[in-house]
Amino acid sequence: MKLLELVLMFFKIGVLSFGGGWTVVGLIQHEAVQGGWLTEVEFSQIISIAQVTPGPVALNTATMVGFMRFGYLGAVLATLAVTAFPMLGITLLIFISSRIASHRERIIRALQGATLAMVAMTAVNLSISSTVSPMVFVIAAVSLGFSIFTKISPLILIFASGIVGGIIEVFGVL
Repeated sequence: MKLLELVLMFFKIGVLSFGGGWTVVGLIQHEAVQGGWLTEVEFSQIISIAQVTPGPVALNTATMVGFMRFGYLGAVLATLAVTAFPMLGITLLIFISSRIASHRERIIRALQGATLAMVAMTAVNLSISSTVSPMVFVIAAVSLGFSIFTKISPLILIFASGIVGGIIEVFGVL
């Protein structure tokens, strides 16, 4: 019965997790420590191992928790449980995507807008909590303008912004 509880806990974490990596680790910590599966010390040891192990830290953490409590079977079931919902979601999205190909461009534009809003919110939150040079906002505004009004790849804009920011920081240009 305990093994089933572990599987259900990690399935729930897989359903509730959004953002990946460290956001999921926070959920795992809450569920595993508050649920009595692990102590804080054991959890911190698992995180240390999960960080140096190849692969996503959240997935490694789930695997390690399952292994610590139920051996190899627990590791496999915890890993499958935490990834089951995201994999089902991706499968469903692929199926739906193939059905609505005619609306693909509108959906992509909508997702780009949502992504832009999330990036803007992150920038605002980070700028409030830290000391940021006004040039960072200038670089961001120029990059946003290029992103909106040209067809330059966002990857090129990110690298170019980093290079310009590095030059400004190192050489004090501008």
